[in-house]
Parts: sequence; C-alpha cells; structure tokens
Amino acid sequence: DSIEHGIEAERDELFQMQKRNIFLGPTLEGLWCRFADPRKNKQETKAASYEWSGIGRMFSAGLRLNAGPRPFGNFLFSSDAGSHLTPHASLKELYFMRKLGMRPADVFAAATLNGARYLRLHHKYGLMEPGYKADLIFWEKNPLGLSLKEWQHLEKFIGAVMMDGKIVHVRN
Repeated sequence: DSIEHGIEAERDELFQMQKRNIFLGPTLEGLWCRFADPRKNKQETKAASYEWSGIGRMFSAGLRLNAGPRPFGNFLFSSDAGSHLTPHASLKELYFMRKLGMRPADVFAAATLNGARYLRLHHKYGLMEPGYKADLIFWEKNPLGLSLKEWQHLEKFIGAVMMDGKIVHVRN
C-alpha cells in the first residue's frame, strides 16, 4: 500500500494510486544527494540524473493531478536512508517538496496527516484537534508564509519541540 520513489509513475498511475489509497514516498532528498554528490566529485551521474529528472516529472504530474488546487493526496514525507549519500528524513525533504512546487500547507499535510493516514492512525494522530495526540514544533515564524529561500533552512525557525507532552528542545 505504498511505493518508494515512483520515478516512472505518470498521471494515470498516480490517479489509480490515489483512488486505491496507495501512498507514495518520493524520497526527494535522498535522490538529490545521489545526484549531487557524484556531480560535485566529477563522477559519472547518468543513473542519478535519470532518477532526479524522473522524480521531478512524476512530482510535477502529481501536483497537477486533481482539478483545482489539490495535488496527489497521498504524498508522504519519507526517507531514503541507507548510506552517507542518503540521510534519514530531514527538513530538507520538506524543502525539496516546496522547491518542486508543492504548496506549504500540502507539504505539512504530507509530513503529518498523510503519515497518520498511511499508518491507519488518522483517527488519533496527524491533526491538531481535541482528542488527537501530537508531537509539536513551535515555529518562530509561520512556515506557511516563508519564502522558498527560507524553506531551505527551516531549522532556523524552530523555537521549540514537544514530544509526548514534554518540551524536548528549546532554541537558545
């Protein structure tokens, strides 16, 4: 019920995935790292270039999938961790979603509600509503109003983090 990357998925496949409630973790940061590192070190990039351009095409098709302003509804914030080139999911994944054209509110849905929907826990996680459980990030600036350049360094805007009802990080 989930697919990683989806590099070759086109509009029809994305539509069928959405209809069947299949989720897609594009792992943008991991694919970018696999493309950028060899390029920076003047190594062969043919396969990585294919992956990066493919994920860009797929992601763009997903953003235009539904009539109106709503993109493919099952994008996930995900990781492609496994080597020094593919880090665990970080705020850079959110930045790449924005850079490739996703609206800020949809990026945060991919990082919160969609994960809860995928895990079938959306009845108690993923929203800030009475009766829901949530770990929280307290922002010093509203991330929905940040420029793309500011999204590249979202960590600069985190004021505090709460997990399991306890503050675990406060910005100095």
